[in-house]
Amino acid sequence: RRQAQFVSVLDPHAVQQITGEALRRCACCSLAESFETNASVDVAYSDAVTGAKQIELLGLSGIYTQMLAENMPNFRGLASAFGLGYVPGTFMNGIQVSKGTSSVRNGYESISGQINVDFKEPEEGKSEKVFVNLFGSTMGMAEANFNTYFKTGEKSGIALLGHVNHNFMKMDSNHDTFLDDPMVTQYNVFARYNYMGDVFTCKIGGKALKENRLSGQMDFDPEKRSNIDYDVYGIGINTQRYEAFAKTGFIFSRPETSLGIQQQFVYHKMDSYFGRTDYNAKQLSYYANALFDSYIYNDHHKYSVGASYSYDNFDEKLADSAMNRIEHVPGVFAEYVFNDECHWSVIGGFRADYNSYYKKMLYTPRLHVRFKTESELALRLSAGKGYRSPNVLAENSTLLASSRQLMFLETPKMEEAWNGGISAAFVFKTDEKRFLKVNFEEYYTYFLNQAVIDYDSDPYTIYIDNLNGTSYSHTVQVDASYPIVDEVLDVTAGFRYN
Repeated sequence: RRQAQFVSVLDPHAVQQITGEALRRCACCSLAESFETNASVDVAYSDAVTGAKQIELLGLSGIYTQMLAENMPNFRGLASAFGLGYVPGTFMNGIQVSKGTSSVRNGYESISGQINVDFKEPEEGKSEKVFVNLFGSTMGMAEANFNTYFKTGEKSGIALLGHVNHNFMKMDSNHDTFLDDPMVTQYNVFARYNYMGDVFTCKIGGKALKENRLSGQMDFDPEKRSNIDYDVYGIGINTQRYEAFAKTGFIFSRPETSLGIQQQFVYHKMDSYFGRTDYNAKQLSYYANALFDSYIYNDHHKYSVGASYSYDNFDEKLADSAMNRIEHVPGVFAEYVFNDECHWSVIGGFRADYNSYYKKMLYTPRLHVRFKTESELALRLSAGKGYRSPNVLAENSTLLASSRQLMFLETPKMEEAWNGGISAAFVFKTDEKRFLKVNFEEYYTYFLNQAVIDYDSDPYTIYIDNLNGTSYSHTVQVDASYPIVDEVLDVTAGFRYN
């Protein structure tokens, strides 16, 4: 019987594993609904009109959590508002939630944490031979999912994953003339090929998504929107997203030694309107990462070195204004891992990147220390720095649903923050089969610069500025889990102070 959620006492990072067992219990329709039984991650509607959902980790908005898909940065930029809905629950094999700054191997963007999604693969135990799932609700929501995989050789296979959902019924239960839920139609296809050889491994795949989202008042008709006298409020968001990725690896004869190359291409197009305001945007992104792993003397001393490159091209048009941004970010990194396989684990990493748009060097140090006692007690300490480029309009599309004017007091600068934390994980054996697991943690995030969205200074205007003063987040949490009845009933309880 697999555990639904657990934190390994052996991992130097405080990583919470959410397995397929937990996803089955949540009966989640998408990634946004996968954290309902998680004490660390909150998911809420960022606004009631568009139905956009956003996570919160360590008291901070989800934009400060680096989202990864199989350890490659994803759901950035234009996908930040609705990206949690782009991953159907039936596509996922597991989720890892890491708090605080994580490994430098995945970039500099992690400030409050990382969430990595593992997708199903064409391998036994990681996908179903044939899987069909149908869902319907009294709210008029219908959904169909289809997964399958087949072997193309002893060491290779192909997996096909499909998803479609549609809202058939308009609902207004509180009679405020606005839809309770947006009318959403989504088509989502994912195909991948794996080859797992003894010396060479390769994983390649592609995804295609099309989503139409219609919201606003019950009587809204998109065909009449161009009529200047038409005064029924409506929102329309039409999205097309295409992804392609390739992960290749070379395994050398020396133990624990390998070379890996990751590449990912993303094209995202969004045509939308919020009442009379049009917002159209395109994003073209490319990511490449090369990693070499080996050891010094013995496997107690491991290291990773590598280089990365990312390219982002944003083309945004809001009403009559055009905003373009092109970023080239080359970088190098190194990481050292010490593990005595008994008590101590230490991970120290450093990376240096150059952002062409902000013309700024980014230096990212990070440190993780774990001490484990003879009993099942693990103490962890982490500290590090993170950066991110703000995408104000894409990340705050709820602003456009308002009649308030947007005013940039200053061009947003790159956001920059330090994060530090301590945690303790206890495992108490109560009998031969049952264990009480208790986690305690405290994290502090301090911003050196932040994009500030000011809703409060003026009832008619939203001001966008850079930080002038202090901004921080302080979080303390304790949670525990225990199987009350073996293989029947588990109880999880948590308390968090932000």
